[in-house]
Amino acid sequence: MQAITHFLVGILIQKELSGVPLPLFLLLIPLFGIISHIVLDIFARFTYHPPKPEKSLFWKIHFVSFNIAMVILFVIKREYWFGMLSSVIPDLIDWFGIRPYWWIKRRSKEFEIKPVFHSFIDALDPFKRLPSLRDRKFSTVFEILLICILLYII
Repeated sequence: MQAITHFLVGILIQKELSGVPLPLFLLLIPLFGIISHIVLDIFARFTYHPPKPEKSLFWKIHFVSFNIAMVILFVIKREYWFGMLSSVIPDLIDWFGIRPYWWIKRRSKEFEIKPVFHSFIDALDPFKRLPSLRDRKFSTVFEILLICILLYII
């Protein structure tokens, strides 16, 4: 799933736990953020989510628009920064920690590798036998619908 989808779920988690005592709050939000990330990424196979960057105009528009929306959401809902960041912990570790290290070590920028969290997520995927829609442009609609539902809820 795109970061904006994770951020919206992170906002919901933080809103729901707003009355919890601070030490528990600081423990539960990252815990539920990681769990929600796993659940959402299991369903990523049904959304447009190519495994590596593409050169098509559609991919570029998709990438830029989802990231602009993510930044706008982060600015508008910045009081929920802890929930939003907690919801992307697996991506922060894999994409900004382990992958760059792997790329430097191998001297090759391979997007196919799935370090730590994403290997674990793939192992849990109950939909493995179903066809993946990650390369199908029409599947963008499914994530946009989910984003609209989440925006309505928050």
